[in-house]
Amino acid sequence: MSIRISGLTLHYAGVATPAVVDVDLEVATGELVTLLGPSGSGKSTTLRCVAGLERPTRGTIAIQGDVVCDMSRRGWVKPEHRQLGMVFQSYAVWPHLSVFDNIAYPLRIRRLDKSRMREKVEAVAELVALSAFLGRSATQLSGGQQQRVALARALVAEPRAILFDEPLSNLDAKLRERMRREIKALVRKTGLTALYVTHDQAEAFAISDRIAVMDTGRISQVGAPREIYRQPSSRYVADFVGAANIVAGIVTSGLFRAGDLGLELPVTAGDGAAEAAIRPEQITLSTAPAPGSRAAQEIDREYLGGYAMLNLRLGETELRVHVAADDVPDAGTPIWITIPASAPVFLGPATSPASQA
Repeated sequence: MSIRISGLTLHYAGVATPAVVDVDLEVATGELVTLLGPSGSGKSTTLRCVAGLERPTRGTIAIQGDVVCDMSRRGWVKPEHRQLGMVFQSYAVWPHLSVFDNIAYPLRIRRLDKSRMREKVEAVAELVALSAFLGRSATQLSGGQQQRVALARALVAEPRAILFDEPLSNLDAKLRERMRREIKALVRKTGLTALYVTHDQAEAFAISDRIAVMDTGRISQVGAPREIYRQPSSRYVADFVGAANIVAGIVTSGLFRAGDLGLELPVTAGDGAAEAAIRPEQITLSTAPAPGSRAAQEIDREYLGGYAMLNLRLGETELRVHVAADDVPDAGTPIWITIPASAPVFLGPATSPASQA
């Protein structure tokens, strides 16, 4: 593994709740793994521990087999000796320097020969489409171009891995979408190992080989984007990642039942109150009864461009249903819904949202 994190815990003095708790994560060579979570979930703190910008309370971190942090032995390698590149949320470009000098800064610190420095800067500038801008002042660049400067500066010293801390947060929506494609393509092209932090789910799903969903300093689930979305392991993951209907039911003799919806799902769990998740796009809506369908009452609807989200009620249960804009029935039209047997994901014993916070 290129990056291996084991038992990572960071407890700030005077703060009751640890910032990071027993985080275990492995990132393979050439893999892009994203730490995804809301503010305060521990994702940036974990990244900063890998970078050497935070000193954990306990745990170990190894990069390409070299242990850079082992708190049980007081082993600690300084950030500048870890051979990592890092791209921050702020572009952190020096306005008084040219694009060339901004990119070359890590090489100047290492006192690299000038001809070799120029060769390296020109090569990485071509990689990030900045060759035509090397002589310009950084202040003459757009936000996207400045972020490319930051990316080139992180790459120019040929790091063992590259770390991204919310690098696209300061960009507008369209530019953010374009830059995430460029980052993904660049990581693939260079074969670099990447650890990426974001709170943006679309960003995480678009670029990641795997996603680690974090909550209150812990990793709740690690998996490929499709696995995280289709097979959430807990109420927290189901509710945080995308839209989800969390439906209540009862487990009796190995069968989960949600009466209002007519759901019956074989499970391996003890008897008692439990929950399942259903994604809004998995529910089929019709304006006439069909085999297995149930009548629903519309509460309201939200138009969201190419689709609409209908909020429906069936008995005591409320559901959100994702419907293509062209298929949205007229207001007041009778509605029936059908839930495929494969749609519900069993989440386990019932928990309140507050207990997940």
